[in-house]
Amino acid sequence: MAFRILSAATHDLLVRQLNGLVKGKMDLIRGRDQRPNPDTTPGRDLYKHPVNGLTLDFATPAGTVTFPSDLDFKGIIEEINTQIGSEVAHLFKTDPNGGMVLALWDDTTPVVLADTGTANPYFGFSVTPGDATLTQSPTLGTDVHTIIPDPLSKQWIAFIYE
Repeated sequence: MAFRILSAATHDLLVRQLNGLVKGKMDLIRGRDQRPNPDTTPGRDLYKHPVNGLTLDFATPAGTVTFPSDLDFKGIIEEINTQIGSEVAHLFKTDPNGGMVLALWDDTTPVVLADTGTANPYFGFSVTPGDATLTQSPTLGTDVHTIIPDPLSKQWIAFIYE
């Protein structure tokens, strides 16, 4: 029998992962200023993400988000939630050192992101048609084998049947 392992810095974050989320892979906090040669052109804000004109297409809730300008991470979250009309965009802490990614979830209706958005590659969402990582899928309680706190790594770990 195979296991999949999830880990998170807090019990609440682990529960959020078990309840399902669509998670990008781009670190919104450090991603822009971690490059070896950041763009220092006058007027270029290193804390804003170059999302002007990019889109995120949602199947559920239905709609398309078009970013009107380059935005900081808080502006990205606000723009998605405003244009979709529902609070589906959140920052999700990925590591104890402060890494944060764009995550999409709704506690009543699972979020489904389309693979066609031009912002998908930037945020680290899949562009592969039918990719299951674009759909919010809660883990069934019967699939969870064990949840333990690990004092050495300061993480909560869940072992899930595959």
